[in-house]
Amino acid sequence: MIKVFTAADIMQVEVVRGELESRGIPTMLKHESVRGQANVVGFGGMWPEVWVVNEADAPAAQQILDQHNNMPAILPWKCAQCGEEIDGSFDSCWNCGHDRPVSG
Repeated sequence: MIKVFTAADIMQVEVVRGELESRGIPTMLKHESVRGQANVVGFGGMWPEVWVVNEADAPAAQQILDQHNNMPAILPWKCAQCGEEIDGSFDSCWNCGHDRPVSG
């Protein structure tokens, strides 16, 4: 096994693990129960980690992580109907339900 990713935020760790697993790379989590307690005295900065089970998969895993890290950020957008600012990860306005305009 080889560690390929670590972060204080368990959600980031789960996203990375899910991406690797969806591409056929078996993984294992370590320290996932620490979660938000990483800065508590006695935990020594232990953060949740993603480990690749088969070391031979490590280069492919690293390539996937590099691609993931180079993805452009999704910018927030303003709803044309009600003017609400919406997080870029949403395709519909949370306030009025209007769809995000199609760009291009």
